[in-house]
Amino acid sequence: AEPTAKVKQLVATLQTDLDEKRRRQAAEELREYDTRTNPDVLPALIQSLQQDPSPAVRAESAGRPATGLAG
Repeated sequence: AEPTAKVKQLVATLQTDLDEKRRRQAAEELREYDTRTNPDVLPALIQSLQQDPSPAVRAESAGRPATGLAG
């Protein structure tokens, strides 16, 4: 898939998937994209950082390793 379509898919996964591991993986992949050429990435990561119920997903959205986090 072209990057734009992949980004949209990852953003949707991050925002709506019920599976914590899939959301965390989506956040990890999204952090690899250039936010200048993919403007949907940063708002999605910020929203996840602020609202995701999982500490591991929030940590991944912030760009920190999730090791040592409870939850």
